Amino acid sequence: SYNNFVFAHHNKEGKIINLKMHKIRQKGDGSNKWYLRHKIASYSKDKELFICEGEKDAICLYNEGFQVTSGTCGCMSIPNLDEIEGFIRYWVVYDKDGSGIEGAKKLAKELLKKNPNAEIMVVQWDESLKKGYDVYDAFMDDQDKDSLMPNNLKKALSNTEPYELDKQDEKQNTETSS
Repeated sequence: SYNNFVFAHHNKEGKIINLKMHKIRQKGDGSNKWYLRHKIASYSKDKELFICEGEKDAICLYNEGFQVTSGTCGCMSIPNLDEIEGFIRYWVVYDKDGSGIEGAKKLAKELLKKNPNAEIMVVQWDESLKKGYDVYDAFMDDQDKDSLMPNNLKKALSNTEPYELDKQDEKQNTETSS
C-alpha cells in the first residue's frame, strides 16, 4: 500500500543489521542507533549535520546530498552522541508537534553539552503548517522545487536561531560542577 516503507539499519561497516517496517515492526537489531550510521564517518566535520526525527525524513535530505541522520527509536530517545561528535553545526529538524518539540530540545541540550563550540539549531516550523509537519511533508508539498531544499524547510531554517541553554540549565550545570 501507499505508506509501507522499509528502512535498512546498518552497522558502522555498512552491514544490514535490522529492517524496520515504518510504524509497524522491526526484524533484527532494534536497539537505538543513528540511521545511515555507515555514512557518518564519510561526512565532513567542517560542514553541518542535519538530524531528523525519523528515517523517512532523513532519506529525503540524504537523497539531495545533505549530511543527515536520525535516531531509530523515536524523538525522545538519543543514540550514542559520540558517533556524531565534532560537526560545526547541527540542525535538529524534528516534527511540528509536542513530542517533536520536546525531543528536539532534549537532543539540542545534550548536543550542546557534548559539542560546546558547535552551533546547535532547533528548526522552527512556520505556525501556519499543520501539526506533525515534517521534512517529508516539505518535500511532498514542494515537488516542483527550484533547489535541493523545499521552500517550507528553507523558510524554517532561516527562522531558526542558535539553541542556548536557558538560565535554569545554566544554574543546574553550575550547581553540579561545584
